Amino acid sequence: MKKFLLVTLLAGLANVAFAEATDIQTTTLESRIAALEAQVAETNETIASVEKKNTYKDFEFHGYARSGFMANSNGRGGEQFDANRGPWGNFHPTGRLGNEDETYWEIALSKNFYLENGSWAKYTTMLADGVETTNDWTSDESALNVRQAYVEMGNLPILQGRFEDSTIWTGKRFYNRDQPHITDFWYRAMDGTGAGIQNIKLGNGTLDTAIIGRNYTDLDDTDVEVYTYHTLYKIGNWEFDLAGHLGKDNDSRTQSNDPNLDLTDRQAEELADTGYQGLISYRFPGFYGSESVAGDSKLFVQAGSGLGSALGSAGANQNAYTDQKAVRTGTFGTYTLSDKWDISHAVFYERQMDMVGDGASGTKVADGEKYDVSWWQAAVRPVYKVNQNFSIQYELGYATFDDDRTDLQGSVWKATIAPTIKLDTNAFYGRPELRAYVTYADWNDDYSRYNNIDDNSSYDGNGLNLGVQMEIWF
Repeated sequence: MKKFLLVTLLAGLANVAFAEATDIQTTTLESRIAALEAQVAETNETIASVEKKNTYKDFEFHGYARSGFMANSNGRGGEQFDANRGPWGNFHPTGRLGNEDETYWEIALSKNFYLENGSWAKYTTMLADGVETTNDWTSDESALNVRQAYVEMGNLPILQGRFEDSTIWTGKRFYNRDQPHITDFWYRAMDGTGAGIQNIKLGNGTLDTAIIGRNYTDLDDTDVEVYTYHTLYKIGNWEFDLAGHLGKDNDSRTQSNDPNLDLTDRQAEELADTGYQGLISYRFPGFYGSESVAGDSKLFVQAGSGLGSALGSAGANQNAYTDQKAVRTGTFGTYTLSDKWDISHAVFYERQMDMVGDGASGTKVADGEKYDVSWWQAAVRPVYKVNQNFSIQYELGYATFDDDRTDLQGSVWKATIAPTIKLDTNAFYGRPELRAYVTYADWNDDYSRYNNIDDNSSYDGNGLNLGVQMEIWF
């Protein structure tokens, strides 16, 4: 019996010792596994941090430039046929191909900053200049300008929730821009100096919001400033813009843009000091929704009132009157029709309503009487790809305007053919390009009268330009 009890006791002690040893081994193994997992996790975090850091280049260099010469059929310097003519402003309603006679360039430099926690910041500055002379030394005609200087930040720890993926910015910058390249018409460009936050999660879309300031030339010692509050909501292929404008003291100045022309008291009182505008746009997949044609296309509608009648601009319209209104609609796109053909097009219509006449000599509208101005334009650029490096670009455009103030209905059409050399003709927007071109344009008498084109001009009702041009962006 004693032997049995002794054996049982020894067996129990052995089991306890074995269990303790097993627990010690298990604990040691678990500790080692946990330590190894921690090392793997730390290594993965380091790899992810390095990979993320590599997505932000330390320094960036971007730019745009075009340059060439233009000559008319008489061997003299050619002139652009439609830019700055009619009510269009500084763009080419009949198409820009073979219709640009200046050297223009932009250089943008960016410095990136990055922290191990994923926070980043980016400083961007841009210089630009444009001259029409073909001389090699153009400092006397230089219009060198700082077009952008701003800082943006993202992935900050303070940005949580719906702001987690947001970017904040402050400074002078290009903002909320869009245009069809073939006409260079920035129908939306809220450029200015201000601050904002982008990519705020809101429902199934994102929201951008900003306050932007613009400063006009002093008029009669009145410093006219316009402040714009802008919002942009994106959801799927839809975009919704809304902007409000405040122009302090705009309705108290006594001079127009022409310092030699005084405004009447009535005109000064009717100048707008507030305004608003909105835009709705939809980007189609492919050719207006057709999956059989590769490319993209867009349709938009804009409307504005008062200072917002300068549609698509944060600068507003300092010469707009309180009741002045504007509407604009347009569509544009680029498509690959086949292995040999690409095509791009743009069509726009705009109407400025309830503008106020000043009764000036040569106008058909009495002092204080309201009038409208409307215009529409269409341009198309087919490109035939001969081989990988050589293509032939064609461009055809037409534009017309109807000005109640002068009772003129001007129109102009333009056709261009441009043999082109580039690195890859399959890339419609690929640059650089080297082009030679021939451009012919024709216009009616009202267009000539509107732009003071008379018999002493190099052109009289029609014109022919020849030239060469390079264009690059990166």
